[in-house]
Amino acid sequence: MENRTCQNCKKDFVIEQEDFGFYEKMKVPIPTFCPMCRYKRRIIWRNVRHLFRGKDTITGKEIFMGISPEVEIPIYELSYWNSDAWNPLEYGREYDFSKIFFDQFRDLFYSVPFPSKSMQRCINSDYSNQCDDMKNTYLCFNATFLEDCAYCCNATNLKRCFDMTSCNKDEFCYEDVRVDKSYYTIGSNMSESCMNVLFSKNCVGCNDCFGCVNQRHASYKIFNVQYLKEDYFKKLESFKLDTWKGFSESREKAEDFWVKFPIKFMFGFRNHDVSGENIKDSKNVKNSYIVQKGENLKYVQDVSFGGASNSYDYTSWGVDASQLYECMVCGEQVDQLKFCFDCWPSCQELEYCINVRRSKNCFGCVGVKDKQYCIFNKQYTKDEYFKLVEKIKEQMNQIPYIDKMGNIYKYGEFFPVELSPYA
Repeated sequence: MENRTCQNCKKDFVIEQEDFGFYEKMKVPIPTFCPMCRYKRRIIWRNVRHLFRGKDTITGKEIFMGISPEVEIPIYELSYWNSDAWNPLEYGREYDFSKIFFDQFRDLFYSVPFPSKSMQRCINSDYSNQCDDMKNTYLCFNATFLEDCAYCCNATNLKRCFDMTSCNKDEFCYEDVRVDKSYYTIGSNMSESCMNVLFSKNCVGCNDCFGCVNQRHASYKIFNVQYLKEDYFKKLESFKLDTWKGFSESREKAEDFWVKFPIKFMFGFRNHDVSGENIKDSKNVKNSYIVQKGENLKYVQDVSFGGASNSYDYTSWGVDASQLYECMVCGEQVDQLKFCFDCWPSCQELEYCINVRRSKNCFGCVGVKDKQYCIFNKQYTKDEYFKLVEKIKEQMNQIPYIDKMGNIYKYGEFFPVELSPYA
C-alpha cells in the first residue's frame, strides 16, 4: 500500500497492493489524480440528458445533436456519419514530435466530423440519445432495449414505462427509481420482483402493497399494515389515486412514512465482496456505483447493462467489456481499451481514441471504423504502428501537457478537461 497526493485536489489517496497488479497488467503508470478527480475528469466528457438544435455540416438541415452548435466542430447526421460516404482517414496526419501530444490530438479531434448522437439500432426514437436497441421512445437517455417509453434514464429492458431511473426489466411502471423485474409498480424505490405496488421502498417479491417499507413477499398491505384482500381494495379507493391531488398527497404521505425506518448500509442483491452502492449480481467490485453483473471492478460507475470485468476507472456501459482503464462510454464486446471515449462495438487494444467503431490497435484516432494499426487517423503497417506508438509514449513523458490548473499530463492520464466539447 502506498499513499499519494492528488495533483489536482491536493488530497491524499491510497494505492493498494491489488492496484499495483492491475496497473502492471495494463502497462500504465500509477495515477496522479485521486479516484474522485479521475471520475470528474471523465464525466465532463459526456452529455447524458441534453439535446440541442443545430445544423448538419453537410446538408445544413436542422437536426438534434448531443453537442452544442456553439462548439466549433463539424457534425454529421447519424445515418450519414455511420455510412461509407465519408472517410475518416482523409483527416489523417503525421505525428509531429516537436509538438505536445494533446495539442495535436485536439486539432485532430476538432477537425474530424462528430456524430450528431451516440445511438445504434433505434426505431422512432429521434428525441433520445446515448442509447441502443430502442423503439418508440421519447427523451430517454443512457438506456438500452426500451419500447414505448418516455423520460427514462440509466434504464434497460423496459416496456411501456415513463419517468424511470436506474431500472431494469420492468413493464407498465411509472416514476420508479432502482426498481427491477416489476409490473405496474408506481412511485417506488429500491425494489425488485413486485406487481401492483405503489409508493413503496425496499420491497422484494411483493404484490398489491401501498406505502410499504422493507417488505418481503407481502400482499395486501398499506403502510406495512396487513389487510384482507377486500378491505385492501376498498381502502385503496379512498386515496383517490385517479386524481392528481390524491396521487400527489399519497406519494407525500408514503415518503414521510419511509423516513421512519432504518436504511440498509447499501442497496444491492446477490453480491459477493462488494462495496459502493446499487450493485447487483456482482463479485469483487470495490468503490463502485450502479453496477450489474460486474466482476473484478474498481472505481466503476454506471456499468448497469451487465457483463463488465477486470477494469478500473470505467464509466458507463458494459456488455462483454473487459480490461478497460480510464474509459468513458465504451462497451459491447470491447477489450483492452485505455483512455478512450465513446468507442464501441467490438473494439480492442485502443488508446486515446474517440468515436471509434469496430477497430483494433489504434492510437490517438477519431471516428475511424473497421480499421487496424492507425495513428492520428493514418494507416501504418503492424511493425510501423508498434514502433511509433512506443516513441509517442516516450515523447508524452518527455514533453508533458500542462492544463489550466497546472496539472501535468504525461502518458497514463485521461484527456484533459479543456479538450472536451462538453466542458
